Order: sequence, then structure tokens, then C-alpha cells
Amino acid sequence: MKRSSLILILTPLAVISCARERHPTGQASPQLYGTLAVPLVDSFHLSDSTANWSAEVKYYLSETRVPFDSGSYTITPGSQVGDVHRATVDHVPSEGLIVTVNTVRPFVIMTRKDDVSRARFGETMSVVIPPYSRGESQALEIWAYHPYRLVVYFDRDVIQAQADSIVDGIGARVISRQRSFLDGDLFYYISTETAGYEDQFKPVLENTAGVRNVYFDIFGHSYF
Repeated sequence: MKRSSLILILTPLAVISCARERHPTGQASPQLYGTLAVPLVDSFHLSDSTANWSAEVKYYLSETRVPFDSGSYTITPGSQVGDVHRATVDHVPSEGLIVTVNTVRPFVIMTRKDDVSRARFGETMSVVIPPYSRGESQALEIWAYHPYRLVVYFDRDVIQAQADSIVDGIGARVISRQRSFLDGDLFYYISTETAGYEDQFKPVLENTAGVRNVYFDIFGHSYF
């Protein structure tokens, strides 16, 4: 398994208009600065893997499309579940920013540990940096998952033959067929390795008739 990295791109797309107001003299008001921190919560034990994964966080910051800072932060394999790492950028313009965070396989971002349907590769949020102070974005939970694997839940009236046909239709392979412990609903663990990346097939399956939910196969999470 190759080392994977988290790509963190911070791009201010909107600025507060008052930051551009001019003094009566016609001179532009002085630019105020603060510090931006993006908390990254290790929700998967990065060292609990034969791949001994590390996660490099890269950021790129610009104001009105003019770059002024970039760098990286690495979460090492020794990180433990619950550890909070902060990618910190100093001398950030004190105004409203839109922060965009992206990750690369096999890591996903979740804002709620108990809601696997929200696992994804990116997050966008608004952050206001107080002048000469520290602003912090919402915490992002970082999980690892099995590459090339998805968990597909089917509608209650879908029989096994129909489910098999749906999986065959995208060129994937059934790893196992199971039924929910609580309601008996049919769900499959599938591999997309021979067909392509799992994140490409997730939206395709989600929009397929007979499919109720599609999840990344996240390490350490129970689906029933």
C-alpha cells in the first residue's frame, strides 16, 4: 500500500466588504492579520495497519487569488485515536474566508463519527479570523478505509439475483453477501479493484434503482 496523503487547500473565495473600505483621506485601510488553525482529529489509529500510514497535510492560502502562503503538516503513524493535530497558518488576513479541505485515498473526512453517510473526500467551511488573534475552523475527523471497497445497502424488495446484477453491471465483484442484524435488509461488501476507484462508483450506485445507501468500507466501523 502506498503512503497516502491528505491534501489541504485553503482558498479564500469571499472577503468582507468592509475590509476594502477607504479612509476619508482616500488611503486604503490597513490590513489586519491573525492566525488560522484547522484541527484534524485522528479517528482511525494510523499505526494500526501493515501499511504504517502517515498523512501529510498540505495547504495553499491566497487572498483574492494572490498567493501568499503555503506549507504542509504531517500526521505521523504514531498518532493515536483521538489525537488532535492542527495545521496552523500565521499572518492570515483578518476577514471572512472560505476554507476548502481535500483528502486523497485511502483517507476520508467525516464531520460526525456516527454518520458514515457523510464520509467524503472534501469539506468546505467559512472561517472568520479575529484581528491579531487566532481563528479556528471546525474540527475535521479523518478516517481510513479499505481502498477499492464499498458497502452497498439494497432496498427491502430487492432480491439477491437483482443485487448481483446491479454489482455486475458496474464491473465490480461481490466480496460477501449479508443481511442486517436488526431488520434483515440485504447488503453487500463489494470490490471495485478491477473496475476503478471506489469513489468513482459510489455516486453511480447511489443513483441506481434498487440501491438505498452506499458507504465506504471504513476501518473499525459497524454498519448494523
